[in-house]
Amino acid sequence: MEEQDLMPVFGPGGWCAKHGRPIIASDNALRYFLSPEIKDELVASGIIFFLGAKMMTDDPRALKAAVVEILKERSKARISRHRVGASSRPLASVTRGTEADSA
Repeated sequence: MEEQDLMPVFGPGGWCAKHGRPIIASDNALRYFLSPEIKDELVASGIIFFLGAKMMTDDPRALKAAVVEILKERSKARISRHRVGASSRPLASVTRGTEADSA
């Protein structure tokens, strides 16, 4: 197993600045995203841990993969909730596109 360097999750040289920028805009956005439940799951899986008060990771790729997976799950859940509450008729944009195609 390859030994990896410890990296703080937040800060100028941290995970968010080096690896998280395409998916998380800032340290503050990541702090908001990491609810206690998500943080607990990441700690339980060993992806993040604490050294004193500092949140750390030794596997930046696994942390990125976990964040992306959480975002995917949230997106799927949001779409599912939207579909349940939506009416059975198609979206206006889809209907307009179909009518234009058949004309």
